[in-house]
Amino acid sequence: MPDPDVATGGNNVLLYAVAAAVIGGTSLFGGRGRAIDAVIGGLVIATISNGLGLLNQAATAEAALRACRFEEQTRLRSGEAWT
Repeated sequence: MPDPDVATGGNNVLLYAVAAAVIGGTSLFGGRGRAIDAVIGGLVIATISNGLGLLNQAATAEAALRACRFEEQTRLRSGEAWT
């Protein structure tokens, strides 16, 4: 994960933290979620970031993969199917 940027107030770090919690299974609407699941979500985010970096992939590919994983997790939690 990147270092917090003082100029933007660490917006990317906040985005990664929320994405890690949601991928870990925490509900955006509250009431559900465990700390260990958020940690696992953080490991997923870090694995995507580090793995694509080692493969010399562009940052846009990393962002797209992270967005797809986020979308997949939210759809699984809500019971929707991919169309």
